[in-house]
Amino acid sequence: MKLENQRVKERLRLQGERLKLENQREERLRRERKLQEEKRKQEQQRQQQKTTDVWNNSPPSNSGRKTWQEKSVQTDRYKTSNFWNGTSSSSSGGKIRVQGYHRKDGTYVKPYCRKKS
Repeated sequence: MKLENQRVKERLRLQGERLKLENQREERLRRERKLQEEKRKQEQQRQQQKTTDVWNNSPPSNSGRKTWQEKSVQTDRYKTSNFWNGTSSSSSGGKIRVQGYHRKDGTYVKPYCRKKS
């Protein structure tokens, strides 16, 4: 009789522990699902923000590359002033540094120095 009571108590204790563990597992799963849902919503918001940014701030047709006209303006800066000593390069030397640029056909031209015209 005494042994039987101990077994019953042990079974009840084990059942209680199992229920407690199941509840903890279910709570953990609920939290994980909630986090996944929040991540999904944030990702959707980011995607929507990206699409609205693309439509509102459409990039230039050449994908942000500078045109040769813009490059020539930059090279004109080299003609008028020397960065290192603040003097005009038109009176000293005969070379102009040309920055690298992209042609219309997509080829890249490396930076080079050319003779002043």
